[in-house]
Parts: sequence; C-alpha cells; structure tokens
Amino acid sequence: MKGHENTEFVPGFICRQHSRGVREGVLRGSVLISDISGFTGLTESLFALKKKGAERLSEILNGLFTGMIDAVHRRGGFVASFAGDAFTAVFPGDDGSAAIDAAAGISGLVPAREKDHITGITSGIGTGNIQWNIYGSGPFAYLFAGEAVTGAARGETAVAGGAKVRVRTPSPHSGRGCGETGRLFIHRDLIAQADAPEFRDVATVFTGFKDIGNMDRFIDDLMGMAEDFGGYFNLLDCGDKGRIVLTIFGAPLSCGKNARRSVNFAMELRERYGDRVRSGITYGRVFAGFIGSPGVRGHYTVIGDKVNTAARLMEACPPGDVRISGEMGRSLEHLFTLERFPGPPARGALRATSCFSVTGRAPSPEALRFRGKFFGRKKELEAILDFAGTTLSGNRTGLLLVCGEAGMGKTRLLWEARRHLPGTSYIYLKCDEILAKSLNPIETFFEEVFGTSGLEDRKTSEAAFEERFADLTSTPGYHGSRVKQLKHVIRGFMGIGESPEYNALDGRSRLDNTIQAFVHLAGVMTGGSRPFVVVDDFQWADRDTLSAYGTYLHRWRLTIR
Repeated sequence: MKGHENTEFVPGFICRQHSRGVREGVLRGSVLISDISGFTGLTESLFALKKKGAERLSEILNGLFTGMIDAVHRRGGFVASFAGDAFTAVFPGDDGSAAIDAAAGISGLVPAREKDHITGITSGIGTGNIQWNIYGSGPFAYLFAGEAVTGAARGETAVAGGAKVRVRTPSPHSGRGCGETGRLFIHRDLIAQADAPEFRDVATVFTGFKDIGNMDRFIDDLMGMAEDFGGYFNLLDCGDKGRIVLTIFGAPLSCGKNARRSVNFAMELRERYGDRVRSGITYGRVFAGFIGSPGVRGHYTVIGDKVNTAARLMEACPPGDVRISGEMGRSLEHLFTLERFPGPPARGALRATSCFSVTGRAPSPEALRFRGKFFGRKKELEAILDFAGTTLSGNRTGLLLVCGEAGMGKTRLLWEARRHLPGTSYIYLKCDEILAKSLNPIETFFEEVFGTSGLEDRKTSEAAFEERFADLTSTPGYHGSRVKQLKHVIRGFMGIGESPEYNALDGRSRLDNTIQAFVHLAGVMTGGSRPFVVVDDFQWADRDTLSAYGTYLHRWRLTIR
C-alpha cells in the first residue's frame, strides 16, 4: 500500500462518529458534486497502451482530484464519496458560499494538454439538511443523503466557472487518519491493491433500491452475498440516480467467470428483496484502481464506458428486474432464461442497443436427465459396477471418486451405472464453483425436489413448494414425519418463508436442523431402497456441506466425483 499509508479511504467525520458509537445524524450545510466531463472517452483511448495506459490514466485523474480535493479542504469541506470520475463534498455549516468558491476554483483545473479529451469539470450545489447514516453490523457502509445532496445532484445551482464568492468563516478541515476504523468499512483487498492501476475485464453491477426498511440487514445481506459470489461491495451512494449500490466482480482480484457470478448475485438479491431492488449489469474492459489524492483522500473503483452503461441499464429497468447488456446476454443464454429489450441509448450513439432481462435460470443438465444411447466407457462402467456390487452385497457404505477433465461425461457414466443397480435410488447433489455458500448443494437439491428451481416469484415458489411437500409427505413413515416436523426449517432455508420458530434458531441450530431435514428428505425420496448419491464437482463443496457428508456418511452409499 505504498503511498497510501495515510490515505483516508473513509471520511474522517464518519470514522469519528463510528468510534463514538453514533450511527446517524443531521448536518446543516452545503453539498458540492463535481464531475470530470470527458474522462470516459480518455479511458477508452488509453486501453491500447495496456499497463502504461492505465498508469497514465491514473496520473491524469489523480492529478485532477488532488487539486479538487485541496480546493474542498481549504474551504472547510470534506469529500464524502467518490462515484467514478466524480465526487461529493460536504461543507458543514456553510450557506453555499464555500461550496460555490470551491466549485469556481475547481472549474479551472483541467490541464491544457488534456482538453482534447477532458472538456471540463461541471458542478452542482445544494444547501440545507444533510442526513448521514452508518449501516450494517460489520463490515459497515455509510451514506450521505438529504435535501442538500438531492439539490446538488439535480444541479439546482450549476457552476461552470464564474466569479469566486468570498468565504466568511470556513470551518477548518478536520484532518485525516481513520486508522483501523476505516478498515471496518473498506475490504482489505481494495486497500491492498490501491497502488496497482490497471485495465481489467470486470462485471459491474449497479443496484437501485427503495422502501428497504431495515437498512442494516440490507447492507449485511448485500455484503454477504457479494462475498459469497466472489465480488466486492464498492459504493453506497445517493445522487441523480437515487440510492444505489455498486458491486464489482473481477477487481481488484478475480475468482473467474465473473459475468456469471454477477448475474447470480443480482438474482439472489432480487429473490430476497423482490421489486424493492433493480440491477443493471455489464461485463468488459474498464480502468480499475485508486482515484483521489494519494496520502490524503481517495477510493478504489472502476471507470469506463461499461460502468456507465451498467448505470443506465439500472436506471432503465423496472423494479424487481435484472438487465444485462446484449453481449452479456449472448454469452450467458445457456445459463439463464432471457427476454430481449431495447437497451438505453449510449450517450452520443445514434440508436439504442439491445439488452436482456434475466427472468430465471436455465434448467440444469441434470434436471433434464440423459437421452440417447450410452456408448463407450465399458471398462470404467464395469469397474464402478464391480465396486458398487461388492459394497451393496456387504451392506456397507462405499465411497468412489471419479476424476477427469470437465465435459468428458463423468455424470453420464454414473447415471448409466445407477441404471444397472436395481434396488437403488439416485440422489444428485451439485456443488457450485461460483457460489461459496453454506450448504449450497443441499439448497439446490431442495429446489429440484420441491419444483421451485428457476422460479423467481415468491408466491409461485410457495405454491409449488406446498403442493410438492404435501405429495411427498402423504405416505406415513418415519422419514416423512420428520420432514413434516422440519418443514419450517426447509421453508426458512429456501427463503420461501421465515416463521417465528425458524427465526428463533441460532446459526448452529439452523445448520444442524437443515442437515437433518436433508437426510430425512433423502429418506423419503429413496423409500426403502439403497441411496446412490452422486456429488457433482465435489472439489467445490463448502465447509458446511463437507461437515454434513462426514457426519452422515454412514447413512448413505455415496458415489463422489
């Protein structure tokens, strides 16, 4: 983190309030939002220079921001947040004079040599009440909102260069140095990679939200989902697009398959919050790195046309929708069910491009089972059947590991083996390399069994669940009675409905009861036959799923590949 040891990644004002245990309040003052015009075009023009282009871009941008931030600090303000090539500054106690003075000084900062690309710096100013909040249970997020922020975002007082206004009594800048408190708000990877500007392929997710209610829970959920899917919460902001969250996949570190991860993230967020959220997503080359004034104030973020397009997709889509760019849709159509729409026109473009609404997940290959005649693999099939026959005849538990390259037909081989083993029932669990979520294979199993896989509407999912649940538990038996007793656990785990009984369970109890529900549901599915359980992509199994396998291995006849 060379050069950023003293950089303020979170406003000192927020850090001090958090240290005092204060999580909300109202300031009276002014807000300045300044935006560097033309910077996206400069970003695109430097892509061809690769690393040198990214370093040059960082040098230009941070040179501008250094002067802009200094103009704010000298007039008693502080930078509340960054949003791409723009920032929001707060001037406590100001009637607008200090903000206007700062904006006038900022407007003349563009170097002459860069004016071919950077056409200027435009600013909007608002005055009045400024509401601030700290959300979450850790990591935390913060937000500045209120009439002054709204006024600045709408540009009610636009400043492009005019005469300076004398500042009467600007309050002194409060100084830097959040120390460890700032790290409670910013992911460690974002700080660690602040010195490495680069062009990267990134999935950008803008999520607009409203009427959330419990914001602490929303932020906890969103950050947890981002972590589960391999992404990074980047920004909570209030501006001309309303209240939004920016989440990025692929920077500063990448888990691979970031386009797919980002869509799964947005879909899960929608499943939980319905029409209170809407998301726009793009994937492609962007600038990723630190923006701001090194050693003073800054932020790690992404900038580029793909980022701007994601924001426009979010603005254009209706509540409860997930919109992805046309090129993303064409590359992911085998994984998701999509509906084509006209996309929002890009600025300067003659016509709109297409985009896609993500309406659900495509049926998994296993859900479709296998058709056609099985050819080849005779030697491997005989080895599996010999192993399984010995295991079954001895009334023992057997574990078989089948290894091979992706796409060579391992799952089909095991499906064929099961057909040659009368008196066994096939149970299929699919681990997911994208989603590192507790018991994810069991959740997918529940969705397949109860017919809710791919259903996005909660009422439709609940109706499908209730019908299938009644059918499965209609026959008397030990496993069926236990499944009935654990119905509230299954519903709560699947997100269909949380009862007071489920909410009263602590984390460990929920885990244990969910595993019990799975074991007994598998018992219902197999009846009196011997289970033949295939665990697909076992190498991606999460820790809790591994614990479940180990604890209940003696109940099953497992085949793991």
